[in-house]
Amino acid sequence: MLSRRLLLTLPEEIITNHILPYTYSPITFELSQDIKNYVENKMKLKELYRYSGHHIMLFRNLITYLREISNISSHVCISEKFVEIMSRHVMLRQLEQRDVLHFILKNIIRPKHLDYRRFFSLLFGLMNIQERNSFMNDILSADTIGIIPLTSPELQQILSG
Repeated sequence: MLSRRLLLTLPEEIITNHILPYTYSPITFELSQDIKNYVENKMKLKELYRYSGHHIMLFRNLITYLREISNISSHVCISEKFVEIMSRHVMLRQLEQRDVLHFILKNIIRPKHLDYRRFFSLLFGLMNIQERNSFMNDILSADTIGIIPLTSPELQQILSG
């Protein structure tokens, strides 16, 4: 939060033209619903995958889910749906599909270091409400556990009970 003392040192034009307009810009209803859906589903996932190391399983489950719902690409099993969702990222929006694929290969499939929690949050946030709900329905369905690799016994117990 910007302190009042610091705010008073800024020129009035900056405050009037660049700060105040953002304070009066309400978000759209669609965006508020998207945020609400993201937070609710993230809390459910946090409860399901609460044990140490389960964030990697959650990441793998999401990648597997994206492979299952779309045609598998010939490039290292990256699904078209994965590329489509990543193309929504502000830095990738203007790129061609092959460039997005290159970004995925370099930064996600073969990274020097990948923060699974952070990347899952990014990918989950890029999904729309329908995609998120579909993923959640599959995760919460006991029938889906068979297609998702590396599901822990604890997670299976939570989902079945």
